Amino acid sequence: MVGASLSIMLEKELFPNTPAAAPVANWVLVGCGLTLPPLGVGWLWRVALLVHHPGWRLLWYLAARVTTGLLLVALLGALVFLLRVAFL
Repeated sequence: MVGASLSIMLEKELFPNTPAAAPVANWVLVGCGLTLPPLGVGWLWRVALLVHHPGWRLLWYLAARVTTGLLLVALLGALVFLLRVAFL
């Protein structure tokens, strides 16, 4: 993500003769941004499974469940938005 961001900001200096460099960097940035939330949710579930103390495990499970729910709500919202845009 850092490389794609720098490529977008420094487009004229790094890629003066490559007009497609900025759109490609935008797609890389969007792709990284879309993959980070599911990876974060997976990481939370792994940590929750490895914690041994019951109190801390409960907190990690709650964090993992809330984050999973938020991710599902965001995906559902994005789907509804795309369907509304497509059929208007």
